[in-house]
Amino acid sequence: MNKMKLFVTAALVAMCASCSNNEDEMTQTPEKGTSIRVTASVQSATTRAGYSSDNLPQTFYLTITGNGDTDHTNVSMTKGENNLYAPTDGSKLLWATTNYDGVNISAYTADITQGFAVQTTQSSEADLEASDLLGATKNGTTDNGATIDGNGGINIAFNHLLVKLNIHFSFNKEYEALTMDKISAISLNGVHTQGTYSEGVLTTAAATGDISPFTAMDATAKTMTAESIFFPTLDGDSNPTLTFTLTESENVTKNYSTTVTLPAAGLQAGYAYSLNVKIGATEVELSSIQTIGLTGWGTPDGDYDQNIKQ
Repeated sequence: MNKMKLFVTAALVAMCASCSNNEDEMTQTPEKGTSIRVTASVQSATTRAGYSSDNLPQTFYLTITGNGDTDHTNVSMTKGENNLYAPTDGSKLLWATTNYDGVNISAYTADITQGFAVQTTQSSEADLEASDLLGATKNGTTDNGATIDGNGGINIAFNHLLVKLNIHFSFNKEYEALTMDKISAISLNGVHTQGTYSEGVLTTAAATGDISPFTAMDATAKTMTAESIFFPTLDGDSNPTLTFTLTESENVTKNYSTTVTLPAAGLQAGYAYSLNVKIGATEVELSSIQTIGLTGWGTPDGDYDQNIKQ
């Protein structure tokens, strides 16, 4: 009996020792001087243009502070295989601490040291993509897209920082014979095109400008979506205007200008909105501007309707 007890006790001790070793391996942190492995991802968006999980930025900028006596500031990172990023200049990022709770991380897709401006001409996918400012941060133990895993790897899950507006055009019965290629010179006027992003804080500049959006027609050319990205609104902002030209026939051209009434909460950073525009001979209906559930973009509550006479 004593031998049996001894055998069982020894087996339990061995099992516990094995469990302890496994736990140590799982919680082990790299030593100082270990290279920092950096990966990135972007939440997918169900739109034709802009960054997504299938279209990652080729470069971004990375700042790491609280890394012992070796901080890394505004380092340009370039995409390699398996979504791994490394310093563009060929240098290495090294850990100088194992206290990750004290590490702060900021990642962003443009060199924001001098501020950031969206493209005022967003008529191509490349222009819209260049305007889609992404960011992720880690401030101490608070993560907003940037995390450090158990192996000391930095994982960047980028957030969309600005505002996306999708404008959906259609014709009413008066113009049901027309196609969307008859619409031109679309412009969203009086929106914010510049601002700054620092340590996870986005600031909109007061000045406004005009944006020519990216457009895409459906297969029948009976509807069209115009996408634009810009900075969030400020309290007290005037309502922007939407202008476009319709070539009704060879000898008849109409210029439209309508006011887009801002919702009470404004257009918020990181959120996507839609606006439906129905074009008639005597009026333009703008109805049901609302937030939309694009993956990777927020969806605040609230919608509004308007019917504007031309």
